[in-house]
Amino acid sequence: MTEMNEYEYLQMINQLHKKYKNLDKREVKFNKYVIKLKKDIILLYSLIRIIDEKSELTDLEPTLKSLIEIMRGYASNILEEFILNITNYPTFDMEESDDINII
Repeated sequence: MTEMNEYEYLQMINQLHKKYKNLDKREVKFNKYVIKLKKDIILLYSLIRIIDEKSELTDLEPTLKSLIEIMRGYASNILEEFILNITNYPTFDMEESDDINII
């Protein structure tokens, strides 16, 4: 096994630093993209809710009303799962000691 001299060590550190900076930039870009997608999902959900509310006040074909209700339910599930993270809330386990443990 050969020992690394100081120059090789500094080169390796510089390479790692460049990779880290690149990953950091990509993470920031990705997070901005996720925020944009979340805003778009919220907007679409709001528009679907408006259509659903308006459809209750008008005489539409039953098939069309059913499609609107299905669309609203699906949009609601997406909102809860990906935006509000309702499915990822922690649950609590009560053991004999009556301490609350997050699972």
